Formats: sequence, structure tokens, C-alpha cells
Amino acid sequence: MTSSAGKILFVSALWLALLVFDGAAFALERCQDPSVKIEDQATPDGVQVFATMNGLLESTITLRAQLKGMTCTNPLPLTVCLNTPGRIPIATFRRDGPANWSYKYSYGWQKGLMDYNKNLGGQYVVCAPPFPRGVSYKVNQGFFGAKSHKRGGADQYAVDFAMPEGSVVCAALAGTVIGVRSESDIGGDDISFVHCSNYIIVKHLDGTYGEYVHLRQGSPRVRPGQQIAVGTPLAFSGHTGFADAPHLHFGVYKVLDGDRKVTLPVYFQTSAGVWTPKEGAVLENN
Repeated sequence: MTSSAGKILFVSALWLALLVFDGAAFALERCQDPSVKIEDQATPDGVQVFATMNGLLESTITLRAQLKGMTCTNPLPLTVCLNTPGRIPIATFRRDGPANWSYKYSYGWQKGLMDYNKNLGGQYVVCAPPFPRGVSYKVNQGFFGAKSHKRGGADQYAVDFAMPEGSVVCAALAGTVIGVRSESDIGGDDISFVHCSNYIIVKHLDGTYGEYVHLRQGSPRVRPGQQIAVGTPLAFSGHTGFADAPHLHFGVYKVLDGDRKVTLPVYFQTSAGVWTPKEGAVLENN
């Protein structure tokens, strides 16, 4: 026998669960990275596709489309590199005639310009630790880390440092800031949070890019276009994006196309020599 009170309790619990689910879905939708926006607009003879960058100076976009009764003016899939502000046309779908027509497209994008030299064998980077002198942090995920740096993946050579939230993050290499995201306050230990990270992207003198990820909301001290030196304070570490605890994700990468990037092995220069990041080891910036 079930009492009416029990029924009310059950319904209330279900309603609460739905509210929690709805709130989580809204939060994830709200934190989607706004740095690249793709939209389409009707034209007299078809459709034009546009890209707009927000807080990002360089990007690579790969566009795929399924067209019926239409033709793209460029071969598909189409990869374009952007380094100018504003709303930029990247593709045009023209109708083949008055018959029925339709289009559907998808895209991927990366922060930075595509590297046309696909031969990356033997390339590596030696840099300063990404935090101030006199400070040390443990590596909680290194090369080929089981959680998110898996062998063969885009982040296989990235390094995660176990930094308490609010720790100072510094530039490991000199260059130009090409991307800053700082508005997100969302993070969690689930892949669904992967697009919720705050970050800073720096283009180095050799054309590679450095990424500093999971930063605290509102903490970046630099802006896109700013020139920075090794050791320049960039932001404070945080717990945004796909993260089980506060930490700094640092990697050096090249862009292959809008769907793919590849990280390069990074080693750190210390007073004792070149230091190889290993999971569980402590790096001291001395």
C-alpha cells in the first residue's frame, strides 16, 4: 500500500531530478566555446556560409556538407584559415536549378593556422616551466596519460600540473597571444565539459602554438595581439572544462586542419638541465 504522501514525495523527487538535469543541460549549452561562430545566409541563387571569430585572431575551419540539387563553389570538404576580424564568407552553395534542393553542413575548428608541413617526426620543444620561479608542482598527467592524453590522440604530449586554484600561470615560451577565453565558470569530471574551459593561446616564433587551459574565470591578464616574453604572468589556474580537480593543462601544438591538431613533446629547462615530464614527478622552477 502506498500513501498519498509517498506519491507526492515520488513526484517531487522526479520533478527535482528533471530540474537538475535541465539545469545541467542549460549550463553545458551556455559554456560552449564562442570563439568561432559559423552561420549561413540565403542568397538569390543559394546559400552563403560565414565565419566570425570572437576573442581569437587565428583559426582553421574544416567544412563538410551534404548537398542535394546544389553545388559548392569549392571542393568539399573545405579547409580555410582565418586571420582577419569580422564576418568572413567561407563557402557558397549554389542551386543547380529550380528543382528541389537542400543542404546540411557540419564543421570543426582549431585555434591557430594550419601547418602545411605535415612531417612532424623528431620535432620537440624545450621551454621554461609555465609558472613562476621558486615554485614547484607535481605532474598529474604526462605523455600518453590514460585519462585524456592517450597515445595517438591530439593531446598525447600535453602535460597537466596539479596546481591549486588561483596559482599564477606564466608563459613558457615567448610569442603573441592569439586567443583568450575567460567567461566560463563551469567544469567537471566528465567529457561533456570539454568545451567549457577558459584558456590562453600563444603563437610562438617558430609557428607552433602554446595552450594554457582550465583557467579561472576572469583571470587572464593578457589580451589577443599582445607580445609576451618567457615568464610573463598570464592568468590564474582554475577548474573549468573537463577536469576532475584544479590543474593547468599545458601543451605545444601544430594545427593539421579544422578537425585535428597534434601536440609536440615538451621538455622543461631547469638549472639542473632539461627535465622530462613524468607522471607523479615534481617540477621545480629554479
